[in-house]
Amino acid sequence: GACGGGDSGGGGGGGSSSTAPSPPAVKSSYKNSKKAATDVYEAPTGAVARDSGMDTFGAYGGAYDNAATTNPQQQQQQQQQEKRGGGGLFGGGFGFGAFGSSSGGGVGGGGDKSLAQQRKELEKREGDIARRERELAAREAAMRANGGSGGQQVNNWPFKFWAIAYHNIDAEIPSQHQRAVRMCYYSYLCLVLALFMNLCAVTGAFFVDGRVVSWLVAIIYFLAGVPGAYFIWYRRLYMAAKNDSGLKFGWFFLMYLGHLAFMVYACISPPSGAGDQWSLAGMMVLKSALNKDKVLGAFYAVAFCLFALDAVLSVVSMRLVWTSFRAGGHNASTVGAQMGAQAASGAAGRSALRSVV
Repeated sequence: GACGGGDSGGGGGGGSSSTAPSPPAVKSSYKNSKKAATDVYEAPTGAVARDSGMDTFGAYGGAYDNAATTNPQQQQQQQQQEKRGGGGLFGGGFGFGAFGSSSGGGVGGGGDKSLAQQRKELEKREGDIARRERELAAREAAMRANGGSGGQQVNNWPFKFWAIAYHNIDAEIPSQHQRAVRMCYYSYLCLVLALFMNLCAVTGAFFVDGRVVSWLVAIIYFLAGVPGAYFIWYRRLYMAAKNDSGLKFGWFFLMYLGHLAFMVYACISPPSGAGDQWSLAGMMVLKSALNKDKVLGAFYAVAFCLFALDAVLSVVSMRLVWTSFRAGGHNASTVGAQMGAQAASGAAGRSALRSVV
């Protein structure tokens, strides 16, 4: 430009009608042009960046947008948008897996899987709630039909004329536990019948052979065994199944193992030094009873068969209750820990009571 100006000045007015600008004018024009270009490419504000999609270019775009934003309200809105997954390298709009947003997850991301898993869990819970509602409605209907006036529970067990408890497996026990509870109830009835027949047999031995000690022990077995078995293990199982309580199931298993041990002992009836060998109709007494008297031997044989049958029913009942226990979502380790904690708390309470007294 400077050279062109010199040539046109030396030519004495030829060429162009306008005069070329001087060097200071050219420098000023260049500065103005640079300033105009800078103004044109001024950093966009936060709103413009969000409208144009610039914040989708990842962490660098988000940092640039924060630096350019001057309005605190716009900064807060942008931070909320980034928390929802709007930012991030190739963010939620594109969803490239690990580089995407946490809620928008993309190809290979965990968002869709977590949502599907949560949906399945919700559906499972809804199904459980619906099933429990149906069972509760069935129980209420059965209680209204069988429980007396006004739907109130009226004691109906063991006899209507002499009832001490309300017993209704169909009305109070959930369907998944009914089979196990009913089998244990049959085992309890068989035990009652076996103890009664055993008392009859030992009573015969008392009249035939003068077995006084065995007769007294047989009476104790009957008077203590019938209510003891009901309250120690059967009623415990009934309430555990009714309330679906894993802790009560655990105590039932512990007590029922004692019942199984007694049944094995009754079936064998080993000799003892107390003179009460004839108090239980076991295998080792049956032969002696048959040799003593045929009728007496027949009573002992019936009692022995009932003891053996109850032992088999007890094993089957234990198996069914264990299956029902596991089907209810319980496990042995958790129940064992709960039983230990309950026993420890009971011991601590007793020691505290003794210290106060």
